[in-house]
Amino acid sequence: MHLIWTYYCIIRTRMVGPVVKLLLLVAATVVMILWLIVGIPGSILAGLLYGFLAPIMATFDAVGEGKENTFVHCFVDGTWSTITGSCTVVRDLKDMLFHSYFSIMDDLRLQTPPCGKPYEIRLLDIPGALLSAACGLILDVIMFTLIAIYKCPVMLFKGWKRLIQDLIGREGPFLETACVPFAGLAILLWPFAL
Repeated sequence: MHLIWTYYCIIRTRMVGPVVKLLLLVAATVVMILWLIVGIPGSILAGLLYGFLAPIMATFDAVGEGKENTFVHCFVDGTWSTITGSCTVVRDLKDMLFHSYFSIMDDLRLQTPPCGKPYEIRLLDIPGALLSAACGLILDVIMFTLIAIYKCPVMLFKGWKRLIQDLIGREGPFLETACVPFAGLAILLWPFAL
């Protein structure tokens, strides 16, 4: 339903000319294919991680100060909040897919160009645009790699220094006793995070 409506709105819009419509149709096809390839495994992985990690984090909250009968809170808080959080995510996604998406696509389809003339690109400009995009991407990758290599030693030692100061002063991730093992793991895994 969304695939057909997307193509229909791109074809019927008056905002862009025929060449841009063709490019948008090609780009929409690529996005839809990538959405299936990345979206389905990503949704499964995110669901598993949320279902596993949310109760663990709620357990840390349940054993905090001022709670009576922490054993019961460990099970009730983590379980019920995870179930309600999952239902909220599903409800929000349903609202977005069945209400917001169609109104956004209707706006695209029904709007007229501000100057009365649709946005257009000449076919001869496309190879130059693709070439400049490829050059920019290559230059960005090289520059980001060089900057990361240059800043890595300083960031490594500054991060370790801060984590060790927090460990000694019992601040930050070391504030709660239950979090000390995770914070210690953060010290060990800091180079990988960096």
